[in-house]
Amino acid sequence: MVPAGNGKAASFLLLVLVVLAVVCLDSVNGKVVCTEQQKKDVLLHCKLNIVKPGNPAPPPERGPCCQLVRLLQGMDPEMMHCIVRLLTDEEKHHHSTDKILELKDRCPLPNPATKIAI
Repeated sequence: MVPAGNGKAASFLLLVLVVLAVVCLDSVNGKVVCTEQQKKDVLLHCKLNIVKPGNPAPPPERGPCCQLVRLLQGMDPEMMHCIVRLLTDEEKHHHSTDKILELKDRCPLPNPATKIAI
């Protein structure tokens, strides 16, 4: 059961998990394979942080953009490069490829060495 007020977050995480379930690694050439839906999710949830022109604020570490970026990066460290390769010319006109690639550093995966055992 989801506590009141967390329905949107739970729905978002469920959507992201379903989308991630379709990610696979091309065993022939080792290239990362990402989906159009993952690209759309990044453009939607990170839109305020990747727009052209300007210098937008970094995404909040606990916000939906960073949650999505961490999930994608957890699947493969090169996932944001794959997302950039899927961008159309029109999307590149409105969204900065550099800012998309910077999301990897702005939303880092937690360091397993810093986890505290309970």
